[in-house]
Amino acid sequence: AEKIIAEVAVAGRKSAEQFGEAVQREVAKQLTKAVKRIDHLEKQVETLTRSLEATRAVLVATAAKSVAETVAKHKPTAPAAVPAKKVAAKKTPAKKAAVKKTAAKKPAAKKPAATTPTTDTASA
Repeated sequence: AEKIIAEVAVAGRKSAEQFGEAVQREVAKQLTKAVKRIDHLEKQVETLTRSLEATRAVLVATAAKSVAETVAKHKPTAPAAVPAKKVAAKKTPAKKAAVKKTAAKKPAAKKPAATTPTTDTASA
């Protein structure tokens, strides 16, 4: 009976060792597959990153070119700048005239009309 128990114990140990080795092989096999998939994903991410960087560079260059063209199209020419100055010049005397009228309506103090146009000239 002891001999049978010893044989069963030895067979159980061998069976347990074989099972453990089989589990280790299967885990190693699955990990190898997982590592390969991760490596493949890493390569895909790197490819996408390079593609995005190239696309970004093209978009930035295109946007810069577009902005430059837009600025060049909307850049004021010399004749366009002259009417703007004339308009500003026409508006300024009207403002001064309005200030002079209000200053004239006020009672005469120590030269308030002299300080008011000076302030308007500086702001215009």
